[in-house]
Amino acid sequence: MQGGQQDGIPGDTLPSLEMVKSSSELAAEPPHLPSDFEAFWRLYPRRMAKVDALKAWGQISADERIEAYKSLPVHIAYWRSLDTLPQYLPLPATWLRGRRFLDELPALESLATKQESWWASEAATMRKGGELGVAPRPGEDMQAYRGRIKQAIVGR
Repeated sequence: MQGGQQDGIPGDTLPSLEMVKSSSELAAEPPHLPSDFEAFWRLYPRRMAKVDALKAWGQISADERIEAYKSLPVHIAYWRSLDTLPQYLPLPATWLRGRRFLDELPALESLATKQESWWASEAATMRKGGELGVAPRPGEDMQAYRGRIKQAIVGR
């Protein structure tokens, strides 16, 4: 984790899965508008256009609100696994109106086994460097760092 980020998404804006109640607890405590919206808003990693998000929240049924709240941690984990940058996350109103909480996401286990090219992103490069014990040097640009990692791989 570098600069307060985890996998490309600021760590201070994404809740850990431990912070989210279990499904059985959520089912026992159905949310109520607008206080339930506040719980959703606190969990959603891209907190922009709150008024529009609240309007979208009011346009979906109570069952859909529960489903949205319950599925959000899975979507957050999915976004993290893909190293999604915050600006590429859907706005909360878009996510709600599109009923994206109903999307069938790939199993996280299959995403974890996905072989990402270590040079495809800065996060992947940093992970590969960590695996090889090659740390970035102060002031070193990513291209130079990737070159040193490549040398470490070839020199094995």
